[in-house]
Amino acid sequence: MAEELGAIPREGAGVAIPGILILKAMREARPVLRLALDANFAARSTAYRESWCQDWITEHLAPLCEQLDPAQQHVLGEDFARHMDLTVLAPLAIAERAVRRCPFLVELSTVPTRQQEQILWYLIAHLPRFRKAAMDATGPGQTLAEYTADRFGASRIEQVQLNIAWYREHMVPFQAAFEDGLIDLPRDTDVENDLRALALIDGVIRLPKQRTTGVAGAATRHGDAAIAVALAYHASLQRAAPIEWTPAAAKSARWDGREDGGVDALTFKHGAW
Repeated sequence: MAEELGAIPREGAGVAIPGILILKAMREARPVLRLALDANFAARSTAYRESWCQDWITEHLAPLCEQLDPAQQHVLGEDFARHMDLTVLAPLAIAERAVRRCPFLVELSTVPTRQQEQILWYLIAHLPRFRKAAMDATGPGQTLAEYTADRFGASRIEQVQLNIAWYREHMVPFQAAFEDGLIDLPRDTDVENDLRALALIDGVIRLPKQRTTGVAGAATRHGDAAIAVALAYHASLQRAAPIEWTPAAAKSARWDGREDGGVDALTFKHGAW
């Protein structure tokens, strides 16, 4: 529209992911939970906000979490926003043949950070066989990312600085996943438009500066769903938390007969890949 009506030149050399691949990835309609709050909500008491948000989680988010496949591993991507644009939470289930299936999306508009934390932490805690999350730790998103890493472990919560270097390294594999048919997303117009917004700018796949207005609601968007899904896909390619262990309580003889030195016997608690 900016090109057509405002004679504003396009930023970049064209779309990064062809529309036909985006549509092919949107295999069926699935839920996109959208929560938009007015400015007065943040002025309410902490107890009121926590109670209201818990009721929203119980009514809308919990039933979707209960439908997740307990046999599949899950990862999460999060793109943060507070006053402009949207926070998007994108869970991915690692399905058969390495397909990353997004069972639903959560979009938050002008939601206080504490309530974003409340929703995010519930979702992570209820993802079956949770492996890893990649969170937007750029600017104001850094605080929530740090708190989440404290809660669930720094090895499982990757705090991502979304800059040119990150886009250059990680967006090409994301683009290739569409070409290889490894992405399975909910069919949704706003999500489709976010993905179409990705462009090749100075040789790097990223978002142009222009913002759009979503079809579902009046909130501005800046490719938020595209970045959340890209972060989730990135998380799905990473190893999970390292194997936890504790030294054995009793000493044992070493292979060379020494009573000390060398590597202590280890008792493994559990592991994950």
